[in-house]
Amino acid sequence: MDHQLTLGDRLKVRTMIYVASEPIPRFWPMRTFIHHNPLFGLEHLPFEEAVEEAGRLFHGRGYLSRSEYQEYWQAGKVDENALRKYLHVFLEKHAETLPGISMEHWLWSLLTRCQNEQMVPRTDWLDGRILHAVLHGQAPDQDDETQKYRLQDILSHKIALDGPVYANVDRLFGTDIGSTLDDLLVKSCLDFFDEGQSAWQSPGRKQGFFAAWKEVAQHNVRFFLRGLHLRNLLDSEATPEGVVAHILRDLKVPEASWQKYITRQLTRLHGWAGFIRYRSTAKHYYWAEQYPADLTDFLAVRMVLGMALLQEAVRHHACPANAEEIQDFVHADPFSAYLRLELYTGSILPAWAQQVEDVLARRKRSGFDKMAQQYITAKSRWEAARQVKNLQRLAKAMGAAAEAELLAMTPDQLDRFLEIMRAWEKQEGFTWLRSMESHYIKDLVNRIHIPQAPAAAEEKRPFAQALLCIDVRSEPMRRHLEAIGDYQTFGIGGFFGVPISFLEYGRGTEVHLCPAIQTPKNLVLEIPAELELEEEPLYGALEHVLHELKSSVLSPFVAVEAVGLIFSLGLIGKTVAPLTYHHLHHKLHAESR
Repeated sequence: MDHQLTLGDRLKVRTMIYVASEPIPRFWPMRTFIHHNPLFGLEHLPFEEAVEEAGRLFHGRGYLSRSEYQEYWQAGKVDENALRKYLHVFLEKHAETLPGISMEHWLWSLLTRCQNEQMVPRTDWLDGRILHAVLHGQAPDQDDETQKYRLQDILSHKIALDGPVYANVDRLFGTDIGSTLDDLLVKSCLDFFDEGQSAWQSPGRKQGFFAAWKEVAQHNVRFFLRGLHLRNLLDSEATPEGVVAHILRDLKVPEASWQKYITRQLTRLHGWAGFIRYRSTAKHYYWAEQYPADLTDFLAVRMVLGMALLQEAVRHHACPANAEEIQDFVHADPFSAYLRLELYTGSILPAWAQQVEDVLARRKRSGFDKMAQQYITAKSRWEAARQVKNLQRLAKAMGAAAEAELLAMTPDQLDRFLEIMRAWEKQEGFTWLRSMESHYIKDLVNRIHIPQAPAAAEEKRPFAQALLCIDVRSEPMRRHLEAIGDYQTFGIGGFFGVPISFLEYGRGTEVHLCPAIQTPKNLVLEIPAELELEEEPLYGALEHVLHELKSSVLSPFVAVEAVGLIFSLGLIGKTVAPLTYHHLHHKLHAESR
């Protein structure tokens, strides 16, 4: 149990989880999305860095594609002067080491003419020496020492020590732990965080997310059939923070890396994590008060499931069981590790896929080194050929002078050239964004006309005064209203100082009629004037019975027979006494009309 985890240790784990969850935005409640900022947890960073970090954490794209920005530029929606200004600022910092190369021309053409979404894509082996050789139709020289050094650098980047262990196992052994874990966790969340939609409620929810899930998981036949041994993991510690700490130690994740490790775990399903984070801190949230849960519960459930799936993979694939064993595996046989990464991450050259898969299936190290060296040679040439094709296409669009510059560059100059191109592409989206904003700011300022001060006139009471919301969407209404007559408008808080919630008749959730940043304390109910109050319990009971019949497991079996019996009366009548049946049928329809 928790005999090894003191109160201080538990608080330390909770603090780590709290800090690790800071970048996760809280997009809840979804009905008032207007004021939510997806970069809220990264506001301490400059905007450009925040977008880059958010893209890494949440697997999203912060800017539009290059082709979309080019369409806006051609439509006159981008400030070209601003675009050139930001380009000059960039060149002042980066292009001083490439004399004789018109980097401004290259980068401007990259911005406005390049059709590729990425001119210099990510590569493993490409450098100026290899690019220079392929550019001039030569075979690049092989340097074994440089290759080994570069291989270690590639593996340390792709198999990070602070990365989730199951993710590294997926990359190295082709398992599917990550997606399976996400599916199981999403189903567990749907069961617990149900807000009255399901007919069958998950048991024990008042105990909290982890406690309720722990009770159900120990009797879950689905987990048992999958071979997941959860009981030992759940019995190891009593509290969710104890379980998190216990599993992190079993995985041999360095304690200095715990916070980054936890962040990567939480951001894998950042939508659920954001909802739980909001739910655990919201005031007067009924479902949270009735069925409590926080990110510590969520992380504990995820880590128990992940550990069980990892143990299953170890039994079936003989793969490493913790972070240290993964690092030992990579360092002991880097060529095998690289081939595995290429094959199981889908980065392998198609012509080599079958051959590499066969060698890995035999599990004999004798063929790994030779094949890996041959594959690395082929991969480096393929990366160089792709890069040469991209550069030659761009140079052709720029003109003969650019083609000559490309061919005249030395290997060192090509290295620096690629470095500058990568740096520019990294900040290109932010440059486009600022240039578009500059265009709209100038356009707005140019359309503002300050009228000359009129001659002093006697103060006259306006025909009418109107109070409108200070929201920018109300500004056009104010301007048009003042233009059509003797009206005076004022901008004030649109809720008129009385924040209320409105619950429409027959609806299960209320609407907040106030600014999104406020929580109303007043609730207004809608009740139909013609509805007799004594009828409400009857309607409610009938609705409840109908809902139970629709959602009951037995309804499909009973309803079919019951409805079939009713329709059988008409069938019998048409068969046995058709004249009498049609006579009664027409009579009933006539009376109903």
